[in-house]
Amino acid sequence: MSNIAWKQPEPFNFVSEEWPNWKEVFLSFRSCSKLYKESAEDQKNTLFYTMGAVEAKKIANTFKFEKIQETKTKEDGSEEVIVKQEDPNDFDTIIKKI
Repeated sequence: MSNIAWKQPEPFNFVSEEWPNWKEVFLSFRSCSKLYKESAEDQKNTLFYTMGAVEAKKIANTFKFEKIQETKTKEDGSEEVIVKQEDPNDFDTIIKKI
C-alpha cells in the first residue's frame, strides 16, 4: 500500500452528544494513519491537538488518575497483588476518561 497522507478529523465542537461519533472518526483516523504505532503520549497529544488543544487540555486537567489493583497467580499457585497508577499520558486511559 502506498503512503497516504490522511487528513485529521475536523476539530471537536465539544457538544457531548456528538462525542461518540467524533471519537469513532478519530479512532478510524488513528488506525488508517498508523498513529497507533506511535508512542502513547504522541497519540494523546494528537488527540488533544485534533480535538482543539486548549479545550481538550482543560477537560484533561479535571481527570482523576486512579490506582489499579490487579491480582496475578504465580506458577507456585500463590497470588501476587500488583498496584499500578493510571498513566496520564496513555492514549487508552485518556480516551476512556473523555
